[in-house]
This record gives sequence, C-alpha cells and structure tokens, in this order.
Amino acid sequence: MEVFCVNCGIKFIKPKAWTKKVKNNFCSKRCFGEWWKINKPKKETTKLKLNCDNCGKDIYKYIAWAKRVKHNFCSKECCNAWKIGKYAGVDSPKYRRKTVLCDYCRKSIIKKSYLVKDNKKCFCNNVCYGNWLTENNIGINASNWRGGINSINDNIRKSKKYKEYRIKIFERDNYTCQKCGKHGGPLHAHHIKSFSLYPNLRFDIKNGVTLCEYCHKQTDTYLKGKDKINKEA
Repeated sequence: MEVFCVNCGIKFIKPKAWTKKVKNNFCSKRCFGEWWKINKPKKETTKLKLNCDNCGKDIYKYIAWAKRVKHNFCSKECCNAWKIGKYAGVDSPKYRRKTVLCDYCRKSIIKKSYLVKDNKKCFCNNVCYGNWLTENNIGINASNWRGGINSINDNIRKSKKYKEYRIKIFERDNYTCQKCGKHGGPLHAHHIKSFSLYPNLRFDIKNGVTLCEYCHKQTDTYLKGKDKINKEA
C-alpha cells in the first residue's frame, strides 16, 4: 500500500496491515526522530498549591497528579503517620476480625474472621483448649471412641485426676524414693493398699508412697501382685 511520510513527504510502500495500527507513517527512523523532536508533547508545568493532610505543610503538585489521588502528603513519613492514625485496627478498610467468646472461660477474644465459623470452637489460649478437651472430649464424645475397649483401670490411670494425685505424692516426698533414698530419676507413685482391691483408696494421699522403678518392682502388688495376694489368701 502506498503512503506518504509525515516528516519528509516521500512516497513509499507499506503493508496494509501496518497502516491500520498507526496514525502517522514514516519512511525511516531518522524521519520519525526529527518529527518527534518537534511534536513531542510538552510536560505539564503548572502546579497546584495544596496542603499536606497530616502536618498541613504547603506542597505543590501537578494538576493531573492531584486529580488521581484523594489525599496529599509532603513525605512518606507523613503518609505513614496519617495511615496509622486513620487506618489502624477497626478503622482500617481491610480489618477482618471478629469479637467472640471463649467456649471454656467465656472471656471476650478477637479472632480472624476466617477462623470464626458456626460449628467451630474458639478458645483464648491452649490452656483453655486443653481443659475443654479434658472435660468434653471423653467417652462417647471423643473423636477416637471405639466402643469402650479400654478397661476402667486404664481410664483412671490416664485421667487428669490421677496425674495430679501422682504429682502430690512426689512433692510430699520431695521426689525421693522412700525405700532406698534415691532422689529423682524414674519415680512411681506406689499404692500401699492395692489399686484394684481398694478402689476407695485410689486417690488417698496417705495410701501413696514414692518409690523408684527398681523398688516398686520388688513390691508384692506390682503388676500381677493381685494374683500373689489371692494365692496367699
């Protein structure tokens, strides 16, 4: 397709598809450079007098730039200080938190909105979560419930009450074996009267004594001690 150079007026051939993409045609890069020097758009020189939205200092900005933004600042420090005062916490447009109650202690807590669901429990810390599991996630309500295959004695020994009982025995005896005098190491809370034969005395501190692992194995009631007692009777 025959076209004319906008700069020098020379007639030259150019593909038809190229002529549709551009408004002006040039025969060479040199012609384009000469034309651009004359017709290059001038930069905007007029500025507006504005005030910094944070400190109130006078600033000058181009009209086009002033129209693009809602707020004007003299520096990045002023911009950051203004954002902290206006867009912090609940006032922020990106604030995505909700106030809920802890399902154990009923204390008011703030959680991220995506963590708050209708069927999901919320807790203020791991202590409340653990206490809630201890009280509610047991027996039939437990997620790993298998129909009660554990014995009653196993459930008692794994309970929180029994763990607290053992700690009280150890603290009373200063974590020292009352038979050989060994301090520390693997310690057992031994029941003076059998755990299985005297269920009423299972959590009685007077019925407990601290023994090391070796001394505990030497007692008549250790593990199969019940059979020994029955044979002696």
